[in-house]
Amino acid sequence: MASLRICVNLLESKGTAGSRFREAVEIVIEGFRAMVSGYKPGKTEAEIMAPAVEVYFARGAGPRPSRRVRPGGCAARTIKTGGCPAMKVALTGATGFIGSHVLTELLKRGHEVTALVRDDTQADTVAVRGATPAVVDLYDRPAVARLLGNADGAIHTASPGDATSADLDSAVADAATGAFAGTGKPYLHISGAWVYGNNTAITEDSRFRAPALVAWREPIERRVLSAAGMRGVVIVSGVAYGDGGGGIPGLLLGSPRDDTGRLIMLGTGQQHWSTVHAADLADFFRRVLEDESAHGRYVIGNGVNPTVAELTQAAAVAAGAPGAVPGSDDEARARLGDYFAEVLLVDQGTAATKARADLDWRPSHASLVDEFRHGSYRK
Repeated sequence: MASLRICVNLLESKGTAGSRFREAVEIVIEGFRAMVSGYKPGKTEAEIMAPAVEVYFARGAGPRPSRRVRPGGCAARTIKTGGCPAMKVALTGATGFIGSHVLTELLKRGHEVTALVRDDTQADTVAVRGATPAVVDLYDRPAVARLLGNADGAIHTASPGDATSADLDSAVADAATGAFAGTGKPYLHISGAWVYGNNTAITEDSRFRAPALVAWREPIERRVLSAAGMRGVVIVSGVAYGDGGGGIPGLLLGSPRDDTGRLIMLGTGQQHWSTVHAADLADFFRRVLEDESAHGRYVIGNGVNPTVAELTQAAAVAAGAPGAVPGSDDEARARLGDYFAEVLLVDQGTAATKARADLDWRPSHASLVDEFRHGSYRK
């Protein structure tokens, strides 16, 4: 299909009359001959297509993709990546909610993914999906660094979601900065908007007001961004949702109920949350990986910024509850503990202006409110 798309583009660009049409046909034939002559069993789609792609673009199939090859990057160009070099990518968290969406996006775009997983069960899961598994202890810095050394770039989305999260993030960041120092390779490190505390207009320049639960994040991210000779990028995500999954949507769906069966909101429900569909977030990770100009910190949200009241009322529809009622800060703390309740009670909003301007990122999926009411969370 990739070959066919190139042929169509070529014929459209050359026209359908006389010598120009014959020229187009000759180029198509030459490209297929180059592809066939270079074929060997075991080659990837990108490797098989590369000779034909070179012929097509050399002789006028359309604008040639950039010849810049990222440091250590694969020279093969694929149709799936839109002309970007296919990359060998190391990914942590590939079996998690966000990481699994990133894995899908990378494979869909023709990249080769090595998924760093903790056991054989996870290895089987990612292998079935098309990734190469590597069982490794992410706290083992030298072992992780060796695996990253074989990659053109790395993405870190893994998180245990408990008191060990800081140690894990620090270990992976150390391994990446060690493996990629002086190479210019990209390392993408996930973060969360909670680090900004109460702020309804968060940007990359906003001041950190991190609640205690996530106060450890910023010092580690600073190390990533300041690492010499590496393209360190921190991607700050709003609440991720989609495809019926995600921890925070699940928390809302499982909210306690009052005597009439209505869901009880977290706090008064007047606080706003920054949200983003996991597939849109994965699309942004891929854009950052492929674009050498992407650097620094990016705040990602779809710009909807619903209130918790709106979200809980919509969650009630999905859960089959008759509605939702305001709670209180004290009830939220009693339910979830002081630390977790604090981050869920913050009032936040994002617009992702930098992401849209730098990388033409445009979220395309339905909002979390719509997903609750009409989409993947409906029972």
